[in-house]
Amino acid sequence: MNETIQDIITRLLRYQRTPDKTTSNFKRWKHNNDILPILQRQLEMILSSYGKFQPVVYDTQGILDDGSDLILRHREVSLVEKEFAIISFQAKSYDDLCKKTYMQELKAQRDDTFRKVVGLNYYFLFLCTDAIEHKNKLRNIAAEFRSNVARMQRSGIREN
Repeated sequence: MNETIQDIITRLLRYQRTPDKTTSNFKRWKHNNDILPILQRQLEMILSSYGKFQPVVYDTQGILDDGSDLILRHREVSLVEKEFAIISFQAKSYDDLCKKTYMQELKAQRDDTFRKVVGLNYYFLFLCTDAIEHKNKLRNIAAEFRSNVARMQRSGIREN
C-alpha cells in the first residue's frame, strides 16, 4: 500500500520529540525568521521526495492568516477526481508562549482555522519552546487541545 503525503508528514512529525534538555535552544528561534522558514523547507523537501508537483505549501502567516501559519494543499494522484485536501500548520515560539494571552491566542487561531479553512483535513500545532521552563504551559495546551479531539474527529478533522 502506498503512503499518502498526509501519512508521510504525520509519521515524520510524530517520529521523535526533541529531548527536553535541548529545547532551551528554541529560546533564540523567532517565529517568522526561523521556525516558519525551516518548517516550510522541510515540508517542501518531503513533497519533493514524494515526487509530486501539485502539492503546494503556502506561507499564510500574518494578520489575515485564518489561524494558520502554513497551509499544504494537496491531492493524491490516485484521487484526482477528489477535491484538494488541506493540512494546516500553526507554530508557536518561545516568545509566543511568554505572552500572558498565549492560550487565548492559540484557541482563537485554532477556531479560526476550523471555521475558515475550507477543505481542512489535518491540523498540526508546533510548540517550539523551552520544555522545561514552559512545562506547565505545555501541559495546559495539551489538556485544552485534547478536549477538542473528539469534536474535531466527528467533523472529519484530525488534530496532531
